[in-house]
Amino acid sequence: MGASMTHVYRAVWTDNSLSLIDELPREFTEWLSSRGTPIKIEKDSVVVDGIRTATWSTFENSLGRAVQLNLVEEHEGTWITSITAIWTPEENVLWADVLTELPHNQVGIVNAPRVIRNLLLGGGEPQIGRDSIEVQPREVDDQNALDELMEGLNDEERSIPYLLMRVGKGTERKLSIQRATRASETLAGLAQVFAVDEKSIKYLNGVLAPSHRLEEVGARLMMPGVIAAPHDERLTYFISSTDLDDNQKTLGRMMLRRIGMTSQWPSVPVTWAMLKRECDQKRIELLQDAKSRGASIDTGAIVRPLDPSENAAEIQRLRDQIDYLQEEVLVAAIAAEEEAAKAENYLNSLVGRLTSGEPPIHLRMKRQNIVGTIAEARNHVKHLVIPESAERSIEVLDGSASSETWAGDISQLFGAMESYAIAVSRKKFNGDFLKWCDDGGGYFANKIAMKESEPTMKDPTLKAKRVFKVSTDLDVTGMKLMVAHAKIQMRGGDQIPRVYFFDDTKGATKKIHIGFIGPHFLVPSSSF
Repeated sequence: MGASMTHVYRAVWTDNSLSLIDELPREFTEWLSSRGTPIKIEKDSVVVDGIRTATWSTFENSLGRAVQLNLVEEHEGTWITSITAIWTPEENVLWADVLTELPHNQVGIVNAPRVIRNLLLGGGEPQIGRDSIEVQPREVDDQNALDELMEGLNDEERSIPYLLMRVGKGTERKLSIQRATRASETLAGLAQVFAVDEKSIKYLNGVLAPSHRLEEVGARLMMPGVIAAPHDERLTYFISSTDLDDNQKTLGRMMLRRIGMTSQWPSVPVTWAMLKRECDQKRIELLQDAKSRGASIDTGAIVRPLDPSENAAEIQRLRDQIDYLQEEVLVAAIAAEEEAAKAENYLNSLVGRLTSGEPPIHLRMKRQNIVGTIAEARNHVKHLVIPESAERSIEVLDGSASSETWAGDISQLFGAMESYAIAVSRKKFNGDFLKWCDDGGGYFANKIAMKESEPTMKDPTLKAKRVFKVSTDLDVTGMKLMVAHAKIQMRGGDQIPRVYFFDDTKGATKKIHIGFIGPHFLVPSSSF
């Protein structure tokens, strides 16, 4: 048990309606018995039972008291379940952690331990911030429930994710309620599940942003802060009921994974952290004492937590790094979804081209990164103008894990543009580039916008961001306003690629001019 530990579950809540310090030992003992591993735990002592080691440690000072129950067991690797009840003059706190020596990629889905669900169902009034926590889904079927839901969604201080389940009618409703119930159990202490009926969903969809609506039966995850940032893909996620299998636990597991991808452990008050840390230290002392008396215990993996006051800068650095990596994971996941949607059409195109003996032009242009793809495109296209000035912060795009996927999409865009320009020059096509794509011209029409929104164009600053350097053959001023653009990735954040262009295939130059290739944050819109 000397390996470093992976932290895979945390839940922290308050419950001032009962004494958690008194309840915890009883619930922990019942949990051990219910899972077929009864252990007679004793206060301030260590009990070793085969592959399991249980510790009951306590601590008290002028700030408060803490009781901690800890179970270390071997099951395809070492697992630690640690639950601490904390009392201060202001709060009763329950703090649960699960750790394992397995790396994250081998852990899979870690549900809320049954002991956590039992504590939440113990008859008290558990809360996380403003929200009461329930193991069962909260039904939204009248105006009062709707008002409470909207108040929570709009609360800037909300700290717990909401999972909104549109339940539908008839047999569909029955299955949705079953899924919502299982999801509540899986997400106990981590998220609150709401079951919204069809009457209430009409009102809810009327007040939510278009990107947040539940247009069909299914579930939408709403992370804290989502209402204020409707275009932040990290803060919301929808799964249709048609995409769920017959396993009623699938929804909860999918949402648990999504929450893990898009959030970090919540910060806790210093007093709570100090009391828990002292309880951790007391546990280590008990383990060391038991080991000195001959017990078979390896304390190497049970380390004392870092003191936030001593390591504030390092903790902030790690949080920033995690935030960046989560963004990368989410962007890659969205890119994968969009790539899957293109796969069948892409394969059909490949088969047709390969049987003719000539590789498609976009495959001849494609390289493993964006800067290489742009350079190669200049060698293959005759009807596209791609000036060096169009390349903006390409290193940001190529620094992403999705760079190769984006490079492939850009090569496909340029290939479609070249084919379109050739068809126009030969008078075989009379529409615009969007129509060309819509008619199966080699690129997805839903990724092409031929104009910007009215609010964006009315904002002088945003409009100015869309004026790019061009050849004087196109405009004698050497500058051109461009509003037509390709959304290389449609959703995901401010670092995803955009390509702006001006279609002059029917003008003097007979070409398409690229004005911008770069991240979205350099060409923001009124809604982003």
